[in-house]
Amino acid sequence: KTPYYFNLVEEQHDDRVHVLKYQADFEDGVLYKRFTIHNNIHRIDMQVTIEPKAGHEVQPRIFYGSPYLSEASAKDTITAINNDEHGSIQQHEFTDVAGHYWSHPKLFGTMDRYFLYSLIQDEQKFVQRGYYKLVGQHRLYSILEGPVIRGKKTWEVSFYVGPKTSKDMSAVDEHLEGVIRYGFFAPISKPISRFLLDILNFLYSYCGNYGFAIFFITLLLKLLMLPFTMRGEQAMSKSRKQRVQFEKKLKHLQKKYKEEPQTLAQARAELIKKHGIPGLGGLGGCLPILLQLPMFWGLSIILSQSIELYKASFLWIPDLSLPDPYYIFPILTGIGIMIHNPTGDPQQRLTSLVMGIFIAAFTINFSAGLTLYICIGTLLGVAQTHMLRMWKQV
Repeated sequence: KTPYYFNLVEEQHDDRVHVLKYQADFEDGVLYKRFTIHNNIHRIDMQVTIEPKAGHEVQPRIFYGSPYLSEASAKDTITAINNDEHGSIQQHEFTDVAGHYWSHPKLFGTMDRYFLYSLIQDEQKFVQRGYYKLVGQHRLYSILEGPVIRGKKTWEVSFYVGPKTSKDMSAVDEHLEGVIRYGFFAPISKPISRFLLDILNFLYSYCGNYGFAIFFITLLLKLLMLPFTMRGEQAMSKSRKQRVQFEKKLKHLQKKYKEEPQTLAQARAELIKKHGIPGLGGLGGCLPILLQLPMFWGLSIILSQSIELYKASFLWIPDLSLPDPYYIFPILTGIGIMIHNPTGDPQQRLTSLVMGIFIAAFTINFSAGLTLYICIGTLLGVAQTHMLRMWKQV
């Protein structure tokens, strides 16, 4: 009974909004729809008026599709979102929502990596329940079911239809930012991600390419971390020397008291008491890694989810939001890890070789923007380590 054709009865617009009014006659009455499209924010208000014929019942429903980018549809995943009874935003895989119904949701819709289409306001309580319908392999329809009516009734519902960026979503409803996955450490990663995205966009405004912006932000972070890295390398070098000396003294004691186990145990305890166990208390060596982890996590979030990288080209890469088509950055990352080992220890070199192969394979499916960041960071780390060794600062 849904009318497929509507007559445009009025159109108004100014600098703030664009208003479209439609009317359609159908078997059980007349349906009026008014869309108010906001020009400066990603919000659409829809007023629905239904006037049933005498003696007829009407139960309206609102259908709206999921975001769809044809170029990314094969690799993108549609996620269903709604809120629970406490108002928290819930996310569901699109394959898990068939046959489920949500009663009186205040937030209901779908999203992909970059866009969000969702109900955000329902002051007249139009929505009695919401559910989803899967169409094909990549489309998920949101359906809002209204009440059964016998007389004329008007409702107004509002939607967010736009990109999943903090700035755009907060301008419409500050709660929408909950759809961005900041990870388990969201209180820390969220402000860091916002800050790093601002820096990335600032660098882009000067160099005009997000690939170069990623290079410069990685270089900037490396320079900021350089004092901590130098101290860490010095601490690790000192720890290595202490370990070698400790092992020499321990071997001497083992040879000297080979036939006297109790005396050896006592001498070993005295050695540990005097010099400590090499490797313990080496927080200085781990400090650079601990400081870089929040930065890495924050950048990995924005480089894998930010719409800014969509269709952004760099060198041989046509789209930084998709994986490197020739696997060059993953391979360079693996090579960098393999040659990063500053010692001649064969066991550590074998570990570096295995880690390099593992990381290269692991990053193949990452977005090219994220892989570019990891690759540049790795190669800069290799150059930095070898330069510090040449300068005999470690």
